[in-house]
Amino acid sequence: MNAEELKKRIEPTHLEDEDQTEHLKKVLEEKTKKLEQDEDEMKADDPKSEVEYSFDFQYRDVHGKTWMGKFTNKILNERERRQVGIMRSMLTAGQPYESLDMLTRDNALIHAHLAHSLTQKPKWAEKLDEIHDRRVVEAIYEEVMAHEAHFLGYDRDSSQSQANS
Repeated sequence: MNAEELKKRIEPTHLEDEDQTEHLKKVLEEKTKKLEQDEDEMKADDPKSEVEYSFDFQYRDVHGKTWMGKFTNKILNERERRQVGIMRSMLTAGQPYESLDMLTRDNALIHAHLAHSLTQKPKWAEKLDEIHDRRVVEAIYEEVMAHEAHFLGYDRDSSQSQANS
């Protein structure tokens, strides 16, 4: 086999066919649309797509105690978000944000947010600031933030968010 025959053999002539290329583009577009429709249908069926979201919580702490209960979270509106900010400031005695350690900042944010967003909680969760193991409260907050991220679309990739806006 000489160099010319080898070149002909490895040349991707199948890609030069315009009809084939156009056909493949159409097939790809159809599959993409179908995937987007399926994704939209799945999201519509997802309870996290609603303003209010109920979830069953279960957390086992290092001492073997299991924290269980049903919670309902609601997505905060702008007025409620301002209230969270005010409460957060009150929880830190109005100290400048920069003067507080990260744990205190996070703690104030979590407690203020949950105080406004949780509309239903078990009796043991009525006073979350009295729980000794902060990981219990953080686990509740993670579920609340997952609801918010889904509802507001933060859990979608940025290219999809930009395409939809």
